[in-house]
Amino acid sequence: MTDDSYPATLAPMHILVIDDDDTNDRIPWFLQLESVGFLVSSARTSVDALDMLAAGTHFDLVCFDHDLGEGSKNGSQIASEILNHDDHYYVPRAVLVHSMNPEGAQNIASKFHSYGRVTSTQIPVLVRDIGELMLLDPNAAGALLRSIHA
Repeated sequence: MTDDSYPATLAPMHILVIDDDDTNDRIPWFLQLESVGFLVSSARTSVDALDMLAAGTHFDLVCFDHDLGEGSKNGSQIASEILNHDDHYYVPRAVLVHSMNPEGAQNIASKFHSYGRVTSTQIPVLVRDIGELMLLDPNAAGALLRSIHA
């Protein structure tokens, strides 16, 4: 098996990337994870994200950006919507917050931690600066994302 091949014994993880950024290559960076066995879906607006989470699609990991642009709910508001209406939206099994806004990132993380305490459902949350993540090659990034979900 070469470094860029995906081990057949691991089931592919389906991730949803919620990010509006067309200018900094963040969505393409996540899409490169398909080369190491991930299924990647993306939502550029809060409406798209909530529609995808309401459709019943199972996502192993949801990757949140905090700031989604003018006219869209931010990542924290999306998290609140999902968790306050968990009978309508799919609640992710694991969360990555990749925002460049540290306060917003912690706000999203705290919502999932609070939900876990109330429902006795542990949802692993990892907060990382997107710049640090984008320095990782697909194999290293894939290993990091799988470790959140494990």
